[in-house]
Amino acid sequence: MSQEREGRGKDLLSRLSRTLRSGAETLVQETKELTRIGKLKVELLSLENERSRKFEEIGRLAHTLYKEGGTIEQLHEHFEAIDEIEAKIDAKNKEIEKAPPEEKLAQADETPEESVSLYCSQCGAMADADDRFCSKCGNLLKP
Repeated sequence: MSQEREGRGKDLLSRLSRTLRSGAETLVQETKELTRIGKLKVELLSLENERSRKFEEIGRLAHTLYKEGGTIEQLHEHFEAIDEIEAKIDAKNKEIEKAPPEEKLAQADETPEESVSLYCSQCGAMADADDRFCSKCGNLLKP
């Protein structure tokens, strides 16, 4: 009988170990994904700031050209730079949209867990976690 209990104890420890390992792997994966999304958002903010600086630069240049009698053709290079930045911004936004939102990450990891088994303290029979009484001897199971 002690070998049987020892076997059950090892089985319980094995399942507990698998559950803990699985939880740790899930946590690491979620952390990596959230870090990646955070990095994309920082890069996006940087691009938006760069675009704002270019707009300010164009405004100053346009005013200078106006005062000196220049033409809009001289601003063409700056307009192209803004177009390139906006293309990068669009690409970052699409990449962020493809990433699963935090809620979906949490739900994806909520896989149905194995039902936890308990053992009757009276006869040693296996019982499910939601059982109140042992099916073999009728003993009240402790939660």
